Amino acid sequence: MYAVTLGEFLAEFYRVGINQPLRQVGEFKGPFPAGAPAIFADVLAKLGSSSGFIGVVGDDDFGKIAFEKFEGDGADTSHIVISGEYTTGTSFVSYFEDGTRQFLFHLSNAAAGQLSKSHVDSSYISEARFLHVTGSTLAINESCREAVYEAVGIADRNGAEITFDPNIRPELLKGETMMEVSEPILDACSYLLPNEGELKNLVGDSCDDVASCARKLLEEGIRAVIVKKGSEGASIITESEETTVPSFSVDEVDPTGAGDSFNAGFVHSLMEGKDLYDAVEFANGVGALSVTEVGGMEGVKGKEEVESLLGGEVVGD
Repeated sequence: MYAVTLGEFLAEFYRVGINQPLRQVGEFKGPFPAGAPAIFADVLAKLGSSSGFIGVVGDDDFGKIAFEKFEGDGADTSHIVISGEYTTGTSFVSYFEDGTRQFLFHLSNAAAGQLSKSHVDSSYISEARFLHVTGSTLAINESCREAVYEAVGIADRNGAEITFDPNIRPELLKGETMMEVSEPILDACSYLLPNEGELKNLVGDSCDDVASCARKLLEEGIRAVIVKKGSEGASIITESEETTVPSFSVDEVDPTGAGDSFNAGFVHSLMEGKDLYDAVEFANGVGALSVTEVGGMEGVKGKEEVESLLGGEVVGD
C-alpha cells in the first residue's frame, strides 16, 4: 500500500536576512530540496509510509539533489524523469517581519514544467492507495495540469483516495481562477486540505465563514474538509461534525513546507487506519516539527519524533 504524488521538484534558495526584497542585492542560503509535492513525498517516506513521486528534473547538480534526498529518506524515485534539455526548477524566497514571504519561481520553462500526461504511468497510479495533488502544480502550465488531471482520472477509476491541497501561488497562476483549474480535482477529491484563504477562494463570494464554505464543497461529494490554521491547529468539517484539533508549541525557524508536511502526516495516519481526529492531531505534530529548521524537508526526522511531540504540550492546554 503506497501513496503517490506528482509535480515540481525545486532547488530553493532563502534570503539570509529579513525585510530584503528579492530585487535587492543580498545573501541567499541554499540550495534546499523543495517543491510542495516533493516535500509531501519526502516527509511521508520519513514517517515510514511507502511514497512515490512523479516529476521531471534536469541533468544537473540540482537534479541530483532530488535523487539523493528521496533515496536517502526512502521515497521511490523510479518515476522521476531526467531531462537533458531543461535545467532543474528553482525558487527564491524572501521573508518579512510581518510573516509574509516573497517568491520568485523558475518552473514553467524549467524541467519541472515539462511534466506531461506521458509521464503518468497508469499501473503506478492505479495500484496506489492515495494520490495527493497540490494546486501549485496545476498553476505551472497546461502540460502539468493535464498530467495531474490524467493521474486523478486513473486514481478515481481505480478507487484510490485523492487528497488535494489547493496551495495557491499567485506568482504562478495567471489568467485563471483556482476554482477553474481545481474543478476536476474537486469532483474526485475525498479530503480537501486548504488554509482558510484558499478555502474561501475555492468557493468564491458565496459564503461568509469557513464552515459555510466547507459545507458547500461537502455537498459536491468531498468526504471531509481539513482547514489548516497554523499555530491555531486545524479544523475538521464533515457533514456531521465540526471539530478543532489544537496545534503544538514549538520554536518556529522557517514556515516553508509546513502545510505539505501536515498533508504527509495526515495521509500517513489514514494509511495506518487512524480516525480523522487522530489523523489531524498527528498531522499537526508533523507540521509543527517542520518549522523548527530551515528547509521544507529538514524539520521532520521521523515518526518517533512526532509521537514524542504528541505526548507533550498542545497550544491552549
